[in-house]
Amino acid sequence: SSAASLRDGAAAYQELLELKERTGRERATLNGVFTRGRFDLATYQRYVALRAEQAQFARQFRAVATPAAAARLDEALRDPAVAEVARIEEVAAAAGAG
Repeated sequence: SSAASLRDGAAAYQELLELKERTGRERATLNGVFTRGRFDLATYQRYVALRAEQAQFARQFRAVATPAAAARLDEALRDPAVAEVARIEEVAAAAGAG
């Protein structure tokens, strides 16, 4: 029904907004880490939690998004800049606290 479609579209949009928000928080966290040159324990724990939240919101988005909307996200995530960000995230995660 059109009501269900509207509901699912709104839910998908909300999940995408939450994903975007956590991504912004991750960027701000990493900016601070790179400025200091290291993670402290609390910041590292926050970083790991933000990454987990991003993964959860991405899964929730895919659960309610239309195939076309999911495909648009997939297309955006194939951008070379996204691969570079993923590399930086892995370097940061591997560094750990301390």
